[in-house]
Amino acid sequence: MRDDARVSLQQALIHVHTAMESAELYRTMRRHLAEQFGIRQFSVFLFNNDTEQYNLDFSTLVDAAEWDTIFFPREEVPFEYFDGQPPLYLPSTISWFGYDFPVYWVTLLSSRGEIAVAFISHEYIDDFDDCRENLELYLTHIGLALVKTRLYEQVCDSNEEHVAKLEALNEMGEVLSSLDLDRILARLMELSLKIMDAEVGAILLRGEEGQLEPTIEWGLQERHIKALVNREDRQFVDLVMENAEMLIIDDLAHDEIFHDRDRQFSINSVIGLPLLTKKAPYGILVVVNPGADLGETCREVDTLRTVAHLASITIENFLYHRQVVSQEKLMGQMRVAGEIQRGLLPSMTPNHAGFDISGISIPATNVGGDFFDYLSITPEKLCIVIGDVSGKGLPAALLMAMTRSMIRASLLLSEPQPEDHHKNQVAGLNTLISQENLNGRFVTTLFIWLNRARGTLTLVSAGHNPLLLFRAAGGTVESLNEGGLPLGIVAHEEYEEQTVAIAPNDILVMYTDGIPDARNREEVCYGFSRLQQVVWAYANQSAEMIRDAILADVKRFAGPQPENDDMAVVVVRISPL
Repeated sequence: MRDDARVSLQQALIHVHTAMESAELYRTMRRHLAEQFGIRQFSVFLFNNDTEQYNLDFSTLVDAAEWDTIFFPREEVPFEYFDGQPPLYLPSTISWFGYDFPVYWVTLLSSRGEIAVAFISHEYIDDFDDCRENLELYLTHIGLALVKTRLYEQVCDSNEEHVAKLEALNEMGEVLSSLDLDRILARLMELSLKIMDAEVGAILLRGEEGQLEPTIEWGLQERHIKALVNREDRQFVDLVMENAEMLIIDDLAHDEIFHDRDRQFSINSVIGLPLLTKKAPYGILVVVNPGADLGETCREVDTLRTVAHLASITIENFLYHRQVVSQEKLMGQMRVAGEIQRGLLPSMTPNHAGFDISGISIPATNVGGDFFDYLSITPEKLCIVIGDVSGKGLPAALLMAMTRSMIRASLLLSEPQPEDHHKNQVAGLNTLISQENLNGRFVTTLFIWLNRARGTLTLVSAGHNPLLLFRAAGGTVESLNEGGLPLGIVAHEEYEEQTVAIAPNDILVMYTDGIPDARNREEVCYGFSRLQQVVWAYANQSAEMIRDAILADVKRFAGPQPENDDMAVVVVRISPL
């Protein structure tokens, strides 16, 4: 996320949490969704726990006068199926009491606590993969804000006994958009003790291995907490986490299940509340010796439950943000690695008379395993190499860099070889690479040596895609793939080579499998037939134009599908003498 985008999102979250009424919140939401995510057509449903149904609370498509008449019983709700799915390219239609509306994307903003929120987009979301993380984070905060605004409106419309609850929610709301976990937890602990009129408490969060570790200890140490066990010597806090439910002991001295194993701290009563969301459990809140009534239906316990739920989502957002920052750092490093890798590839075509050459490598991510290279062996002889390392990403990129270096050292530093000895160079290179610890990886490679003076091409393929030779004179295509196994599989592999004549205006096309294996929405492969048609269509153009035409046709065929494999292509046009 860019710095300016992050600031803009943080400002939007501040606006969301300062809205006190739902009408104000929806106006803010409508503006933010349009400005930051390009979403202008949407609806919001709220789940009513009393009636067990989803009610339309806001929509840009339905007249406000009709909102109260549109609802779905929980067992008949048509949009829960879409939750967690990517946006549809073609909408699904839902009928709402005589209205038919398109559904492109649905997310359930919250399914715990006092309110469940369903957000429905009625239009396709462009660049969804790029904005998904920010959009889901924003909508999560919308869910939190709706909880607060609805509770505020309930307080205003009903009686004053919920004022304390509203005050606690407002105080918790002050840190909902914070990215300071210590501040979030300290505020949660402070409010919990205040709400329950308690003496001491603690917050334990799950560690990397899932164990509960004390994070906040206000007058209550970890050993005191973990001394509270049942008759099977199971710890109180572990049972709260395991059952994912609030657990209350209102009189420990006379409790039939739990007891204080150490008796080093005067614990009379205790309440344990899991800190969790629908995605994962994050920890537990423990409050000891509360002065308030501990009945599950009492106002204080209900308020504490709501505050803990809001804090749980805020903790989740913090952990998510930390992960995003870590990913951004890694992506920055990957971008640098990609720049370094692109610097290893030829930036200029070789200056060999008689050949018009153009090549390119396009990784599926920042870095990849496809490569090509030009090696000037003698003034008359040029070697062109194209390769594909098994796998993708950074491991493939590292092996690609090693392989390229070994190829250059092996071919450029050795004595020039006659045409019938190139297979021995490839065999020696394969032996060197096979001696490395590749962890089952290998490299398919195609080597061609062009000799303009003799008008010949010598080829050795190490398990790579065939070279396509387009004959200008006869209008035919030859597929050449003489060779052996990919580099790095078996040491001391023997290779074969093939030498053929080349003539002016002949076209050579070298490529990796990302070209023929590219797929469209119907999972149909691009294939060799389409590749040949493009080359023939541009046969009178330069090597660069042929190369660009191939890539453009592959992209047009695949459509908006993300590239799932690296691609490299080298085109050589034999120039007239």
